[in-house]
Amino acid sequence: ANQFFSHLESKIKKNFTIRYLENQAKNRPYHNLIIDKKIKKDNSTKHFHSLIKKIRVFIHNQDSTTFLETLSANVPTILILKKDYLLCRKKEIRKYYLALEKNNIIFFDSKKAANFLNLNYDKIEYWWENKQTQKARRDFCKKHAVRNNKPILSLVNLINNIQRF
Repeated sequence: ANQFFSHLESKIKKNFTIRYLENQAKNRPYHNLIIDKKIKKDNSTKHFHSLIKKIRVFIHNQDSTTFLETLSANVPTILILKKDYLLCRKKEIRKYYLALEKNNIIFFDSKKAANFLNLNYDKIEYWWENKQTQKARRDFCKKHAVRNNKPILSLVNLINNIQRF
């Protein structure tokens, strides 16, 4: 996180909020050691789904549920991963991650992610709404982040199908 934020322009930094879970802060004291003390912090007091509608771009530092949620909600999303992350992914899944990388949704270098954001922050919607970016996002979501309008019904059907076996 420090390397990413140290390369961001100050006009962008002032709009950032770092969000973390309160119980994680006890195990990860670095949340309070972020290089720029001016960056706002949120210990998950605001409801995540209400934030999705207000945030200009989400930056994630791990391939997690929140990354999948913002990506499937079609909110501008950037994920910064370690360089060797794809080595632990199945070969057939890597192509989806590589398509996200090609379209600047995933970065394996935090400095490159910061530079990309510095260049595109004021026009983030042009990048995000680009046909190729949206195709990579949709293809990834079809495999990894399917949205379901009736999750309870789907769960009941899944349980019923399991019981038949």
